[in-house]
Amino acid sequence: MAAAIPAVEPISITAGDSASWTRALADYSASDGWTLTYAFIKVKFPASPLLITATASGSGFLISLTPADTQFWPAGEYNGQGYVTKAGDRRTIWVGSLDVLPDYVTAGAVETRSVARRILDFIESSFEKIVQKQVVEATIEGVQLRFRTLKELQEARDYWLDKVNTEEAVAAGGAPRRCILTRFTTPV
Repeated sequence: MAAAIPAVEPISITAGDSASWTRALADYSASDGWTLTYAFIKVKFPASPLLITATASGSGFLISLTPADTQFWPAGEYNGQGYVTKAGDRRTIWVGSLDVLPDYVTAGAVETRSVARRILDFIESSFEKIVQKQVVEATIEGVQLRFRTLKELQEARDYWLDKVNTEEAVAAGGAPRRCILTRFTTPV
């Protein structure tokens, strides 16, 4: 049995994968001559937009991407707009974001650690080196780190460890630490 095609824009697509979704727009029906297009622009290092044109599917629209369509999409975060056009008229119907994930088979060496994880890994490797030096410093993705004492390094490690633990908790489907969860009930 084939998976159901979602009726909402995806939040992520892996380069080289297929992707499909549908849209039903009561005010802008495909059967009335409207065309649906999506444009995605990369947040960092913007280039030409990725343009996707939907096909008519009854009165709605079907967006269907093949692996050949997505295989060369650069990985990263994109801002997007969906808009309909008809006879010189244009209406924006969706604004959102899309993460393009790398295809591990064709991308070669891909850094999969978050910035917080990379900084934490650097700090943990610095413990051994700080014994030999008075000052430990480095620049990671434009973030300059400089430590004068072992205590400063431990405080930084604790800070970044908290960030990494929060990321991992969220990725596992849990709530971030330090969140107060509430439940509302109907008064009696």
